[in-house]
Amino acid sequence: MNPKERPHWPDFSKLEEKISYTFKDRSFLVEAMCHSSYTKHPDGTHISNERLEFLGDRVVNLCISDMIYHKLKNQPEGRLSKRVASLVRKETLAEVARKIGLGEFLLLGKGERQNDGADKENILADAMEAILAAIYLDNGGTITEAKKVIASFWSEGILETSFVDAKSRLQEWLQKQGEPLPEYELEEMMGDAHDATFRVIVKTEKFGEAIGEGKSKQQAQQTAAQALLVAKGVLGS
Repeated sequence: MNPKERPHWPDFSKLEEKISYTFKDRSFLVEAMCHSSYTKHPDGTHISNERLEFLGDRVVNLCISDMIYHKLKNQPEGRLSKRVASLVRKETLAEVARKIGLGEFLLLGKGERQNDGADKENILADAMEAILAAIYLDNGGTITEAKKVIASFWSEGILETSFVDAKSRLQEWLQKQGEPLPEYELEEMMGDAHDATFRVIVKTEKFGEAIGEGKSKQQAQQTAAQALLVAKGVLGS
């Protein structure tokens, strides 16, 4: 079937505009946007972005490591490693994907579409890795163009801030105090589904509660955990 005849086929030229990169071989881009749930689509498609995701994980790690190495001069290996880890984690990849509006271009199976798969953090993060691998392969296995795309999106505030895994930090802190793990509850989802803001409350038995907001449930949970840690003096404000 011709791509133009496929139902719900995205306008990939708009995605190319968003990332400021035009594919020489658009089949790489199509594969990058094809979630595994779409392989059962009746149009006969039998590809998914899982192999590209595997390669993209390595591409983004190399590019971010190179950027951090040159940006944070004279910093020890330990600090460089922590900074890179924060910038290649699922939450950050999904944040970048949402900035691009990647969800609207994903090829998803019917069930995944109905379950808001286009806004799931794991699916967005995987697709972000896949598209970077696609750019890498489209250039014959050279890193230059993929690095340009990464630099353009990761530089907008993301590289300037250090990510604190507040959920893990809160869990560790509570365990040291002999307290049970915290509970997270979704209090409210504000705005349209495609651009929603989530408000989450974190509750502890002994140390009270705190509220956080974010563009995903996971981000809101991180914000809530960080707010509680700041309130208790565990983290600086």
